[in-house]
Amino acid sequence: MEDTVPDESPREHYVWQPPGKPFTIKLAFDVIDRMNVEIMRGFGAVRRRGTEAGGVLLGRIDPVGSHSYITVDDFEPVPCEYAFGPSYILSTQDLQHLRKSLAQFDPSAGLDIYTVGYYRSHTRDGLFLDDGDLKFFREYFPDPLHIALLVKPFATRAGAAGFFFEEPNGVIVGRASYLEFPFRRKDLVESSGDPEEAPPEVRHSRPKRSVPSPARYEPEPVETTVVPIYETKPIPGIPDYETKPMFGHYAAEPVRGRSPAGWLIFALMLVVFAVAAGYRYSGTMMQSSAVSPADPFGLNLTASRVDDNILVKWDRQSLAVKGGWRGLLTITEGGDSKAVQMDVPQLQNGTVLYRHVAPEIHFKLEVFLKEQRSVVETYTWRAK
Repeated sequence: MEDTVPDESPREHYVWQPPGKPFTIKLAFDVIDRMNVEIMRGFGAVRRRGTEAGGVLLGRIDPVGSHSYITVDDFEPVPCEYAFGPSYILSTQDLQHLRKSLAQFDPSAGLDIYTVGYYRSHTRDGLFLDDGDLKFFREYFPDPLHIALLVKPFATRAGAAGFFFEEPNGVIVGRASYLEFPFRRKDLVESSGDPEEAPPEVRHSRPKRSVPSPARYEPEPVETTVVPIYETKPIPGIPDYETKPMFGHYAAEPVRGRSPAGWLIFALMLVVFAVAAGYRYSGTMMQSSAVSPADPFGLNLTASRVDDNILVKWDRQSLAVKGGWRGLLTITEGGDSKAVQMDVPQLQNGTVLYRHVAPEIHFKLEVFLKEQRSVVETYTWRAK
């Protein structure tokens, strides 16, 4: 028996179907319109990169043979208190709201629409699921047919979006979406032809865009000017003194018929110069040995209580922070550990506010540099 496509929804949808993949996803245009409002509100809330927003995708899943048809007709925002910065990383309190939404739209409740995945905006570089996303995806959306939607907003043009899903072999490819598309109704309809004659189901076939790897640092060429070590100048008071080059340096050579008084003055000048130079060199060495410069790559990781929270700080001026392309903050309380992934803006922000729970908390910050190097520092906070 051949596979049959489920009846099309009467609502207008954008149809996402990457070549050679057993997934067809229909995304309602009014979901795009309403979700864009929420995403752009967060995007403009904070300078530089804005805050990310997210929540639960609602619709239905229709498996037909080896192919899966997923329809997204609504969504449920899940608020975030941004305890770990502007990224959509849910705190313990945020996860309570998520669990409440998942219970409300559980597929077993017999509802017309139910949980089919989750979404979030992506204000970081590229468009990808990081390790935290993958762990979150598997823990709270364990159905193999669940999907994830990432939307990257822009200030002056339509955002870019892409779906992610679990492959038949159980692997979730998070480094890039198989098919990116503009997250705006107008662009999707126009890409299919005349907007007035466009069919209700718009199929988009833009080629996949890959996420570029972090740029490697290449030092710029520096122009150098060679300056001679010595410069020949006449010495006042010794008119008969002459100099000439010898093996790249300049050495004095006496001129026949020179008076003994001239030699005496020259010798006294050399003695005075030697004493003055020796004194200055001695003072410089003493000062250098007394002052030990700090490690320019040190992170200076610290933590302190702020009301009911713990403020974790590190040195934003550290060369490691300035040159790092991502960071990983591991927080350990008792037997539980949490990993907070940080991109460049978060890393250079220099602070993370963490909700205090245990009387002793261990923090480990690792900053990843170019050429597979990293800098690691740890700090243990204890309640007084």
